[in-house]
Amino acid sequence: MGWKAANELIGTLHIYQFYLLGAVIAFHAGFHIWRHIALRDNALRIMAPRFLHRFL
Repeated sequence: MGWKAANELIGTLHIYQFYLLGAVIAFHAGFHIWRHIALRDNALRIMAPRFLHRFL
């Protein structure tokens, strides 16, 4: 039935999805850090718990 070939195809697809998700997460975090530093809009302060505000 070709299950081995299908399994290899799906495995390859999941590898690319994993790295794409990591890139999206890194971009998202980088964007919010940029907003916090460059625009000084307190974007991180809005998301962080109150006890961490003194570090932001």
